[in-house]
Amino acid sequence: MGNELIPHGSWVAQSMANTMQAINPVALRNWSLLSMRIIDSEKGAHPASVIAALMWIDEITSDPEHKNQIKIIAIPAGTFSEYASDQIQVLLTKLSQKGILIFASVGNDRADHMTIPARLNDVISVTRLSKSNELYEYANTGEKWTLGLNPDISVGVTVWNPFRNTMVNSGGTSLSVGEVTAYAAYWVNTFPNQTRDINAFSQWIKSSCNSQHTMIKTQQVYVIRSIISRAC
Repeated sequence: MGNELIPHGSWVAQSMANTMQAINPVALRNWSLLSMRIIDSEKGAHPASVIAALMWIDEITSDPEHKNQIKIIAIPAGTFSEYASDQIQVLLTKLSQKGILIFASVGNDRADHMTIPARLNDVISVTRLSKSNELYEYANTGEKWTLGLNPDISVGVTVWNPFRNTMVNSGGTSLSVGEVTAYAAYWVNTFPNQTRDINAFSQWIKSSCNSQHTMIKTQQVYVIRSIISRAC
């Protein structure tokens, strides 16, 4: 989800595709990406746009013919206000109960609270780590544990920045959502009979031999340390 003046959503989709290519291009070749516009300004996602997108997904997945077509929701943005957060929470819970994994970026405001929807229930919050294995300098923190990638295996994406009039290696917590979503797709492919919900995925991450639990400042972070995750 995401798309605005700077092709933010396209950057996230590219980071997702790059990571899928690095993990297993054959196993993940049948996945399709659906982009939905939720970012209406430089401030972030409009709550009404997030609600509209989630309601559409709920409607599609309520149809028996399409109920399994959407397996993962990636939200690489936060709302620019807390308006209607209760309604967003109700929709997230409903979609999670359908077996849809939901990921959202913690935000890049250097704040001690995550943006919505990352800080809500039924969402796996995603952060970014710097090359020195510290939290990305702009990453928001909060009470929830977050998921991040070891910077050594972070594929990243080189993009055109119209404000700088040059190509840049884009970072931020949004791009991490794309990368982590690729790992979630790998998990869904590898364990097709596994119950698909936030608890099952979280337990797989936390018990994985290549996942390291660490405290970075005051934030609990599970760091994915290798390209292919293996259960212990």
